[in-house]
Amino acid sequence: MTNKNKKVIYNFVIIIGAVLLVAAAGLLFFNMRGLDIDTAKALASIDELMPNISDSVPQEKGNNVMPSMEIDGESYVAVLEMSTHKYRVPVRSVWDEKAVKAVPCRYSGSVYNNSLIIALSDEEGQMDFVNNVNAGDKLTVTDMRGERFSYQVKKIENRNEIDKEKLNSGEYDLTLLVEYSGYTDYLYIRCDNIFMGSVQP
Repeated sequence: MTNKNKKVIYNFVIIIGAVLLVAAAGLLFFNMRGLDIDTAKALASIDELMPNISDSVPQEKGNNVMPSMEIDGESYVAVLEMSTHKYRVPVRSVWDEKAVKAVPCRYSGSVYNNSLIIALSDEEGQMDFVNNVNAGDKLTVTDMRGERFSYQVKKIENRNEIDKEKLNSGEYDLTLLVEYSGYTDYLYIRCDNIFMGSVQP
């Protein structure tokens, strides 16, 4: 093999190595950040397509599955709002450990039978105000039919792991499961349903 050929092979190997390093760095960055979801755009699309909003109370249906709406390849089942904290975001249909860094996800359950658990993160730009949430704060969950359900925070629990038995105890009507970067790994924000009457937004 001539020196020229060796040089060509050497340069080729260097280039391939550099490409692989860049790809690995990009993959690491993607995994750390989660999915790239434009929540503002998704929310605007949902608002445009959602039927008129009316206040409602949870009640068992023949099928408690929450209807979904697809926006830009992502499926959403609700809009979560905490007006005290100027927080209004879409809720993704299915939980995903990457997606939850960018947008709240339905972890399990349904709004109709008081079993809904929504997973969130305290990542910047999502629920980064979680330390300011207190018992008594009000929030709403609006499904894709335009039915709006109102809740009040009753209790905030600190957990170092997800205890599925306690998480699904059924004692509370709604739970926000927050991945927390503080002194504990998770926060359970426990909420009970309240009926706000028929006041329109």
